[in-house]
Amino acid sequence: MRDAIEPASAKIVDLRFGSSTTGDTSEIMDARWVAAQSRTYGGGVHPGSVGFWVSVYPVRIERKQAARRALLEEGVPGMLAWMKGPLVAKEGWQATDHTRVWTLMDGNLKATDIE
Repeated sequence: MRDAIEPASAKIVDLRFGSSTTGDTSEIMDARWVAAQSRTYGGGVHPGSVGFWVSVYPVRIERKQAARRALLEEGVPGMLAWMKGPLVAKEGWQATDHTRVWTLMDGNLKATDIE
């Protein structure tokens, strides 16, 4: 998984992998674009917070192989394509936070943008 994500690693601020194998959610990965915004009243923007944050969630052991295959074949390529958006997007898009979530239901991977 890390090798598949490697092309975008310079753009990723944080990459986390869940360690439990007892997860029981259909959500298996999310990617967030964190914009350059002041996070606290009167505070500035910490440069280390701006960029992509990626989380890969644990799944039940019996779903692990299907989840890994779906992520490697569809999820990571889709995430890498989505990551190109902010780099070429207009200023308005770059100035706000965005999240995309990948869910695996009945063997089908679906990407959804969260408002």
